[in-house]
Amino acid sequence: MQKNKADFKNTFKLLNEASSISVSLVFFPIIFLLSGVILDSKLDTGPAFTLVGIVLGVVVGFIRAIKIAGKVLTKK
Repeated sequence: MQKNKADFKNTFKLLNEASSISVSLVFFPIIFLLSGVILDSKLDTGPAFTLVGIVLGVVVGFIRAIKIAGKVLTKK
């Protein structure tokens, strides 16, 4: 019975960390995109900051997702 409880807790922790991968892949691009749009509207620079925001958001999201995935895979 104790082994099943420990397995359940371990599985729940791994699922929690794995779900944060998808959050990283969605959250960071949206935040950086919105920041770029706001900067473009304030500075009247066209889509320059929006494009930079998208690229930075995707890069940061993937770096964060890779770090989380590495942590999840090493805990197996």
